[in-house]
Amino acid sequence: MKRSKLQPLAKYRFYFKTHVRITDLNYANHLGHDTMVTLLHEAKAQMFKALDVSDNDLGDGKTGYVMADLQMNYLHESFAFDELEIYSDIEEISNRSFRIFQAIYKDSNLIALGESGCVSFDFEKRQAVAIPTNFINKLANY
Repeated sequence: MKRSKLQPLAKYRFYFKTHVRITDLNYANHLGHDTMVTLLHEAKAQMFKALDVSDNDLGDGKTGYVMADLQMNYLHESFAFDELEIYSDIEEISNRSFRIFQAIYKDSNLIALGESGCVSFDFEKRQAVAIPTNFINKLANY
C-alpha cells in the first residue's frame, strides 16, 4: 500500500496542550482518527487566535479560507487521560494558498503528523483570492 509520509518541521511557532477524554476513544479503546482531526482543528483555531485572525477573517475583514486537502500520518497510539502537545505552523505561502503543518506529541514521542492545504477565499464572491497582506504580516511578526 502506498502511503504519504509526512515529515515534522524543524521548528513550530505555535503550541497547544490538551488531554485525551474518554469520549475521544474508538472501538479499539485508543484515540480515534476522527478525534485526531478535531484536535488538529482546535490547535489551528488556537494558532489563529494567537495571530488575531479566524477561519472567516484572515485580517482584512472579508477574506477567509477553505480547506483544500488534509493528510495525516498516525504513528503511535494514545489513550484516555494522555496529555498531548500539538505544535502548529504555517509555511509554503503562495499568492492564494498556504499549508498548515502540525505535530502531535505524547511524552515527547511523536504520535501523529498532519498537514493541510488552505486556499484564501472571499465568501461573498465565492472565489479564491489573494491572501491578505495583514495575514502575512501577522505571521511574519509573530
